[in-house]
Amino acid sequence: MEKNLTEAAAYYQMAAEQDNIVGQNNLGTCFLNGSGVQQDEGRAAALYRQSAEAGYAAAQYNLGYCYALGRGVERNAALAVHWYEKAAAQGDADAQFNLGRCYECGQGVKKSRRLAAAWYTKAAEQSHAPALCNLGECYRFGRGVPRDKAKAVELYRRSAAQGNRVAMFNLGECYEKGTGVPKDKAEALAWYQQSAGHGYEEAKKRVARQTNKPLKWLWGG
Repeated sequence: MEKNLTEAAAYYQMAAEQDNIVGQNNLGTCFLNGSGVQQDEGRAAALYRQSAEAGYAAAQYNLGYCYALGRGVERNAALAVHWYEKAAAQGDADAQFNLGRCYECGQGVKKSRRLAAAWYTKAAEQSHAPALCNLGECYRFGRGVPRDKAKAVELYRRSAAQGNRVAMFNLGECYEKGTGVPKDKAEALAWYQQSAGHGYEEAKKRVARQTNKPLKWLWGG
């Protein structure tokens, strides 16, 4: 496995030296994660920048990620947004989702639930599971969009179908409380169990509460 990673990094290095923007981006990821090369976050960010400035959406997203977390560059929420916007404009779903989060939390931009929902919608239109879940929250509570509980449930279902454990948990809450669906405790428990099976701690607590069994007995923790 290590040999394959080293060979891949060498291939990306050759491509990057020929100003191949995909190679630059992929080599950047190798350096960011220490895959096939010695980890060097500063070099990773520099490679992402080369590719991003040439217009490659994936590199623009990755550079935004570096600025958001301060990996290889000084942490800067405004510059993270700047690069996410460039990638999002090219249809990058991850960038669209992260922009939604930035607007929802007011990170690097003025807080705006309306714009958060708008960006989540763009990513959700590409079936981005976390965006579907977050957009479901927007519709469930009327954050930036008109409140629509049935729409929220539909979005949670689409996200849960991709294995999103938060969406599974949210569906459990909807069935437990009768939000957008008829109240159904058995169905609620089934969704909580699915979410818990994916490691979601809050779901484990709900299962323990509804089954009257201790967490340690249920999950061995």
